[in-house]
Amino acid sequence: MTYGEGEKALKLNGRADIRFGAAPRIDAALAAKQLDLDRLLAKDGDQNAAAWLGKLRDFLASLPQPPLPARISLDTDQIMIGGRAVTDVTAVLRGDATSLSIEQADLRAPGGSHLVMSGSNAVSAKPQGGIKASLVVDSSDPALLAAWLQGRAAPATGAAKPLKAQGDISVSESHLAVDRLVLERDGGKLQGHLAFRAATPQQARTSMLPWPGNSADLEIAKGLIRSLLGDDNNRGAGWPDAADLDLDLAAPSGAGRAGSRCRPG
Repeated sequence: MTYGEGEKALKLNGRADIRFGAAPRIDAALAAKQLDLDRLLAKDGDQNAAAWLGKLRDFLASLPQPPLPARISLDTDQIMIGGRAVTDVTAVLRGDATSLSIEQADLRAPGGSHLVMSGSNAVSAKPQGGIKASLVVDSSDPALLAAWLQGRAAPATGAAKPLKAQGDISVSESHLAVDRLVLERDGGKLQGHLAFRAATPQQARTSMLPWPGNSADLEIAKGLIRSLLGDDNNRGAGWPDAADLDLDLAAPSGAGRAGSRCRPG
């Protein structure tokens, strides 16, 4: 199977079982040693591989819908995306004549990160559909992972602090929310809620609610914010001029909450 033109084309091998009758469906299994999505998604003269999330969303929206209900499994050793290699990728897609979604995915991402996504209708291929999924992340370098996701340059080399996180995410073009969020870092653990929304510069202000938790809990929350925002000179081109960041986190044995409205850059 080939998708695309010329040297940019994606080439996969596999099989498909097509059934007709009262309950028609397609079951397909596709595999590839390596796929280069950066090359496929690049437009003439476009050398910015880092800004890949929007291009990938548009690519998914452009895929033809299967004529019958379909379940497609994908297995590949490596995918080049955002200028970096994503390895050990397995995914299951489901679709029909009206929609296409990623039902589950398991992959190794930059920053020594293992990501597992699951949930029915996890990712809508339509841009307006956004992303809704359960996500588990185990990262040796969460700052590098966040920079790659946001299309930022890699952060300055420093002592990376591993992070484990899980929660139910909801992502759209201007909004990120994580419910049932659990964070583990430096031997500490926090759970609660995170919401990030784009705002206008005129609305931007910074305020922090009291943090009744201990200093170790506060450092976990601060580390998460630094990973999300980067530093003042290292943010993705698509990052909003201002944003609301709300945290509602508590240690299992105590309580700690914070909320802020911030100007990312």
